[in-house]
Amino acid sequence: MKIKARLILESKDAKVVSKSLDIDNVLLDNLKIKTYDHGNKVVTEIKTTNLKSLLNTIEDLLQCYSVAEKLV
Repeated sequence: MKIKARLILESKDAKVVSKSLDIDNVLLDNLKIKTYDHGNKVVTEIKTTNLKSLLNTIEDLLQCYSVAEKLV
């Protein structure tokens, strides 16, 4: 089963925040993560075959996003 999710988060500086999350961009057989800026938004697209992996990935990304937003 393929699972897709897209997180769209507003940001004070989407370009800087998305670049700080760029290190989290992953391309594996069962997990693909892509983060980019779009205007004042940080967009993260996640594709996986495992629901638990999706939930853990979203949790990790939200924590990293929170830290990055505080530092901007």
